[in-house]
Amino acid sequence: MDTNATSATSDKPEKTIAIIGAGIIGASIAYNLSLHDRRTTIFEQCAPACAASGKSGGFLAKDWCDSSEQKHLARPSFDIHRNYAKELNCDIGYRPIESYSVSLTSCPSRIVRGARRPAPLAWLDGTATVLNGAHRIGTQTTNAQVLPKRLTEALLQRAEERVGSSVVVARVTDVQRTPERDGWQVHSTNKNGTDQIDTFDIVVLAMGPWTIKAKQWFPNLPAIMAHKAASVVIKAKVPPSVLFTEYVNIRGEARSPEAYPRVDEVYLCQSAIAEDLADDPDHIHPSPQDVRDLIAFGEGLSSDIGSAAKKARNVKTQACNLPISPDGLPVIGAVSGTDKSVFVATGHSCWGILNSAATGKAVAELIVRGRSTVNVRAFDPARFGE
Repeated sequence: MDTNATSATSDKPEKTIAIIGAGIIGASIAYNLSLHDRRTTIFEQCAPACAASGKSGGFLAKDWCDSSEQKHLARPSFDIHRNYAKELNCDIGYRPIESYSVSLTSCPSRIVRGARRPAPLAWLDGTATVLNGAHRIGTQTTNAQVLPKRLTEALLQRAEERVGSSVVVARVTDVQRTPERDGWQVHSTNKNGTDQIDTFDIVVLAMGPWTIKAKQWFPNLPAIMAHKAASVVIKAKVPPSVLFTEYVNIRGEARSPEAYPRVDEVYLCQSAIAEDLADDPDHIHPSPQDVRDLIAFGEGLSSDIGSAAKKARNVKTQACNLPISPDGLPVIGAVSGTDKSVFVATGHSCWGILNSAATGKAVAELIVRGRSTVNVRAFDPARFGE
């Protein structure tokens, strides 16, 4: 046995790792790296889960991506989320849940006589009329939900407890090769305006839609777009059935809003639309019309939601930007031209909370082992050929 070789290997310093972005993707990567005894420094310009990860519905579906390459993320992610509920040993709002497809209208000209409210959804006693009943599209075996902000914070906390990973609240302004070209200098500015330069062996870009800003550092990155999603959270208790709806509002406009009942509140959202990226997550707000429409939708669903929404203290309004890649699939892997020392994980669109779990596992394995047990070939950044 060559004891000198063994000693040399054991004395080799551990590689330093920076993660830019403390949303659910960055938190999942940090947590999974902690399972490999790797400590990370996570940079975040505002606070953990301050963007989409703190303002998403948290819906989890095991098999809804089966017709897409995202099935390679969704199926393992669903199982990982179920394990998180026990593994993290804290309340992350996880629970199995059923989901339904429902058609409703608040437009008088669209009301159909004799429309019935299906028994499982008897709580739908709001001002809207249910059309053509409802269809169950997900069971407690294939659907679940989680509170994304709590999960993000729990993952970061466990990474800190396990290996001493830390979150630095500062805006990353530049990433450059070290003069020796053996690492990366991360330039950042905190909220007090103090500039700092830290050097790392490996950099992970988990910046959501703000990955577009990293193209100035790494031109080979694809152009990630931003889609704005508005939502309201209303303090009301209704039975645990997620609703995906086709809804005609009082103006006769067809929409597809969604409702996610939680333990003591209901999360209502509508389809995301393309919009210019805000510089700061704190500057993203829903339009007054979006808020009015979502509250009206809630009133249409349930008298309990409608009553609660009449009190301003029961209503929280918010919006966020979702990251969308040029082909609609996530972007996961090493960035071209960086000798596998820079990795990116973004472009998860509305499935970011679900698919964060397998993404975190995959990126951690790519960093530590150079290969992943999660099939992420379809998400390689090199597919864009930029």
